[in-house]
Amino acid sequence: MRRFALASMLLVAAAAPVLAADAPASKRPPRRIAKYDGPEIRWARSWQDAKDEAAERGLLVFLHSHGST
Repeated sequence: MRRFALASMLLVAAAAPVLAADAPASKRPPRRIAKYDGPEIRWARSWQDAKDEAAERGLLVFLHSHGST
């Protein structure tokens, strides 16, 4: 069973670039996305700014880190 699965994955991996190269290119230009009018998410300039905005909105601040950065 494992050999069949491995052979199938190798066959798909080998065929993918060939199939992608044969695909016709789209004749339409890419659509332009309208400006999003919703809330913006961005980094706060300082901890105090983040804390003040969270207090103003009545939200908690969730601080998460992966490692020593």
